[in-house]
Amino acid sequence: MRLEIMHPADQLVAFMTRIYANRLTTASGGNLSILDSNGHIWITPTALDKGILTRGDMVQITDQGPVNTRVAPSSELPFHQAIYKSRNNIRAILHAHSPALVSFALMRELPDVRLMPVTRIVCGPIALAPYARMGSEELGDILAAEFKKGVNAVLMENHGVVVAAENMQKAYSIFETLELAARIELHARRLGNPRSLTEEEIDLARTREHTRMTELTPRPRSPEELDLRRELARMMQRAVDQKLFAANTGTVSARLSDGSFLISPYGRDRLDVGAEDFVLVRRGLKEAGKTPSRAVFIHEMIYHRNPTVQSIINAQPPYLMAFTLTDLEIDVRSMPEPYILLHNLPRASYGFNYTQPQRTASLFGPQTPAILLENDGVIVTGETIAKAYDRLEVVEFMSRSLLELPSPGRAVRLSDDQLADLDTHFPG
Repeated sequence: MRLEIMHPADQLVAFMTRIYANRLTTASGGNLSILDSNGHIWITPTALDKGILTRGDMVQITDQGPVNTRVAPSSELPFHQAIYKSRNNIRAILHAHSPALVSFALMRELPDVRLMPVTRIVCGPIALAPYARMGSEELGDILAAEFKKGVNAVLMENHGVVVAAENMQKAYSIFETLELAARIELHARRLGNPRSLTEEEIDLARTREHTRMTELTPRPRSPEELDLRRELARMMQRAVDQKLFAANTGTVSARLSDGSFLISPYGRDRLDVGAEDFVLVRRGLKEAGKTPSRAVFIHEMIYHRNPTVQSIINAQPPYLMAFTLTDLEIDVRSMPEPYILLHNLPRASYGFNYTQPQRTASLFGPQTPAILLENDGVIVTGETIAKAYDRLEVVEFMSRSLLELPSPGRAVRLSDDQLADLDTHFPG
């Protein structure tokens, strides 16, 4: 999505449609606004269904007031105006009543942004604001005071969340990342006490080595590469649709017959990644003009050590992530399908893949196609893209089943004889 060529009204429709489609607000709840280059505010309307908005429903606010008088601007316009005055780098504001963040608002607590590195890196500082009536000048003053301190998101007691950023794409990324983190934390609290990371540990995930790779000399793309690009793009879209990837999480790669591989790009919204965006990597060199995912080096090492691996996925799906934040095990020996597909699901301590990538790559093998990373998700491999994706989906479904038990640890694992029978009938 190229925001620089999109009208503010079209941006508001696109992102509100996405928020509603992802069930992160209700038909009547939430509002978005953009401050355009003329200093005018474009804002979503009040009392219209957020699931069916059109560009003609958006309201432009000039110094003389609303331009579109067919509909009224959001009742929260006062706090949008106050926030824009608080910092000159704010050009977009997002407000929603997403379920997990509302849970924290009801408890009058902030989610812990240090449970996962992506949350701390994407969301930055956040704050909790005291309750004030919606639509009031008082609420605008409270929020403006918080954003003036430099925070990127403010949770409002008993209400919802407000995010402010330099553009709507950034605001949405912060919002979705924070909502996902809040949901994962609530899941994890059912399992035990979630582990927080230190700032030093989070810094491990801020590696920039992938941005400094030497570039490949361009060459014509083979039919094999073109087919693989299209297949990866379809898989990426599917993973987003199934909530296995989010705007800022999820990396996939696949190997070509000459040993090179394609990997998803760095810093792109996963919803917008197409076939052309994947980055070709060959012998430590990257495709010219593109930046590969931060996971590029660990993927390259896994391919080097495991000739049968043809595809690799890094992901942070919400139910599985709850287990990586606590000590409770995802026991794949509890069900036939996870056992057949995964056999083992070992856990690596946080940062192991950053500090010891070669040893991380050595953990993979025929009986260990996936590993958990504490506070950082899962790496899944496969003999095909479809096999890697299936393993990811199965382990996330397994995690959800375990989480939805009446109490953690209630699952009864299969007996040794039952596992041996599966090994006999489903070898390899």
